[in-house]
Amino acid sequence: MTDFKIAICCFCNKILGLYEHKYNNAWDVELNKMIDNCEVIQCNEFRISFKTGEKITEVWIGNPFYAYANKIKDGHLSYSYFGGKHRPSYKTMKKLYRLVESLENKKWIA
Repeated sequence: MTDFKIAICCFCNKILGLYEHKYNNAWDVELNKMIDNCEVIQCNEFRISFKTGEKITEVWIGNPFYAYANKIKDGHLSYSYFGGKHRPSYKTMKKLYRLVESLENKKWIA
């Protein structure tokens, strides 16, 4: 997907109120750090798992960009459907999308 298409998807979701989760700056910062510094230990069409030390964090990557890039699981704590889910900024969603895309190109995703 081109940067232009990503921008249009995110813009339309914002304007039409179609994002499933609200923006959260703390989650944006945390996800950026994971993308830049953590090891990807698993990735499939719906989830990507990052390992930080002994902690594993799962992030939703299905259906971009409606409910994209929200935290599913942090260590042993699962987030309920109605609480604890947030979305990062457009820039971070694009960065995560590019990471997943690079893993797909390497045939890493099962």
